[in-house]
Amino acid sequence: MSFDANFASKIRTLKSLSGSYSKIKDTLAKHNLKATHQRIAIYDVLLHLENHPTAEQIYHKITQYYPSISLGTVYKTLDTFVEKSLIRRVLSEKDAMRYDINLSNHHHLFCERTETIIDYEDDKLFEKIRKHFYKKELKYFKISDIRLQVNGEIIERQQKLEF
Repeated sequence: MSFDANFASKIRTLKSLSGSYSKIKDTLAKHNLKATHQRIAIYDVLLHLENHPTAEQIYHKITQYYPSISLGTVYKTLDTFVEKSLIRRVLSEKDAMRYDINLSNHHHLFCERTETIIDYEDDKLFEKIRKHFYKKELKYFKISDIRLQVNGEIIERQQKLEF
């Protein structure tokens, strides 16, 4: 079995992670990217993994299906996805670069104990923050995006929330 045929058989197994190889291929095409096996596999893993994975976590997952892919290829592909606005970079509290496939307006709740990042969507909060900065009339600074990260700790539902 050739290199590409071997990978193609493994990508069929990986396809079940997110659902559809053809949807991923279409998404890449819409962003003017050639649908290479590596890009398809990395995007598929991003769709599957939760908690805003690091490049190393993506690499670890993808090598289960494609052991010959290099960590450098994963990094380069992630950089390309960021440049093409397919994903965003998220810097965690401990300076680990993580990746977010959710491009909607949302904020993050970061658990300092587990390093879990939870998406938090609240349009009213987003609008309050936007209006606050608009009223401040910031000179010499044009806001292109607003992202809030709230640090804390995930607690059991029975415990009382305290600030």
